[in-house]
Amino acid sequence: MIPPSLFSVADICAADRHVVRRAAILVGLGNFTHPTTRHSIGQYCLSPLMQRAEAHDAALRAEVARRVARLSPDAQTFELPVPIPNEPFRHVAASKGWLARVSVLLDAAPPKGDAARRSPNFCLHAYPYVLYDLVLYIPRMLMNVNGKGVAAARAVYPDIALTDTLLVHDELQRAFGKVSFKQGGSAAGHNGVKSAQIQLGNDVPRIRIGIDRPLDGNVSAYVLGSMPPDWLETCAHGIVLEQLWYTLQKWCLSRT
Repeated sequence: MIPPSLFSVADICAADRHVVRRAAILVGLGNFTHPTTRHSIGQYCLSPLMQRAEAHDAALRAEVARRVARLSPDAQTFELPVPIPNEPFRHVAASKGWLARVSVLLDAAPPKGDAARRSPNFCLHAYPYVLYDLVLYIPRMLMNVNGKGVAAARAVYPDIALTDTLLVHDELQRAFGKVSFKQGGSAAGHNGVKSAQIQLGNDVPRIRIGIDRPLDGNVSAYVLGSMPPDWLETCAHGIVLEQLWYTLQKWCLSRT
């Protein structure tokens, strides 16, 4: 069954600044048959990332409510859409994989203490809140053909632009715990990225999660090996999750 439109609004509440709405698809590359191997770290991190987004949304909405409560009675307020109910991962045959959905409110304004706020031209009301409807997708395919799943998932959500698809995947060239963003470029031998680029083009944005390189040079055995328990914990609750969340927010807000 095809999910309902991302852009329906169930109810409205108030914000102290204007709100824009965006949507994106996050694709976790990997082998669905081996969800806790190093090569599937992009898939493993999606569920913790969804929980992190839910926590951020709740905290920011509470802060916005406090800001609105402090406004003078005649101050202008803006409509803030109530998010679409979040959906946990479920298998959707049409997508050839598993889909989840989360709406998260982001603040485009620079944080307190940022140098931009000290500029004489700084105007807080020039920065909107951004309500992002994020679709998270895990292909039910092996890594080398993940791109076919990406095409199927995009067909389920045709309202989301091609340029609003973001890959999350492992990266041998970086130490574990290092998360980095890359806009397009070579797949650097990553077959999952190559497969996705066939569907999305070589300019597809990616978040890369470092997994180190094997000391013995046996790359195939290394990437298909299980992640150590401390890796799993760090991806679920630690620095990898926080870096991933920070990088995702930065990418989302860059598109506002």
